[in-house]
Amino acid sequence: QLPGVVEGLGMNAEDFNQCMEDKDTLGRIKQDMYHALDLGVSGTPSLFVNGRRVSGGRPLEELEKLVDKLVGGVEP
Repeated sequence: QLPGVVEGLGMNAEDFNQCMEDKDTLGRIKQDMYHALDLGVSGTPSLFVNGRRVSGGRPLEELEKLVDKLVGGVEP
């Protein structure tokens, strides 16, 4: 399944597989994964705005309003 996804995204499957087999790359992936879990991230998309976790896809207009409020110091 993954090779089809990789190619569907326009990525080079051979480069991807080589990267995934590299111990340094796998270590960085695991480090990022554990960091995300520590932050309470359980899926994508997830982002943080001024320290507040925002999970799930949001329309651009909603994100802009949230950023304006949180960066300006006003909780929504």
